[in-house]
Amino acid sequence: MVAQNTKPKKPDRFWFHRFHYGLRSLKKTCSESCEIYKSEIERIHENYNKHREKVELGEANEVEEGPDGEWVYDYGEHAGELITDAEDTLEILRQTFMISLYHFWEKQVGSRLADSRYTQPAAFKWIVNHNGTPDKKLLTQLRLAANCAKHGNTSQLYRNRPDMFDQRKIEDWGVKPSQETLLVSDATLYQFFDAVESSIPKPPKGSSLWD
Repeated sequence: MVAQNTKPKKPDRFWFHRFHYGLRSLKKTCSESCEIYKSEIERIHENYNKHREKVELGEANEVEEGPDGEWVYDYGEHAGELITDAEDTLEILRQTFMISLYHFWEKQVGSRLADSRYTQPAAFKWIVNHNGTPDKKLLTQLRLAANCAKHGNTSQLYRNRPDMFDQRKIEDWGVKPSQETLLVSDATLYQFFDAVESSIPKPPKGSSLWD
């Protein structure tokens, strides 16, 4: 049995509330999750700086030695390892929430399109037809970045946003831009959140809800 084609649907008030509630929840969860590791990084720096003060006063050692004078524990090295681990986890979180944001956008807008099938041109057309202005540039970058994080598709994203890749690794390691060198900063992630929020259709003039 062949499914009948369905036409695009208007963004009714239930869709509007569902969209904004879901987006607020996702953004809040993202912020709270990332804050855990940002606070952890600050705590490690603070503890190490306190230790350094004791070292300078002669009350502690920077390196602990074994019975034969060999180094067995380096406080600075250990702090650096802890910070690297926390920063790596923070990067994974940012990429995960970026992917989730794109999936959220794709699902919510796609549910109103013909046959409930999302394509970017159809999404932009639907938004414009319903009194909205899609941020085409940032929404395209979000799509490319999510695909890079998920599948390693890097070429288009690198042409558009070379700042989203770790140039130090690319230069020092002599590697091409890849999934492994992708970097999502707080500023970029929240740019994407703002683009999604600002791109949905707007209510008709003089109305707070859609019919």
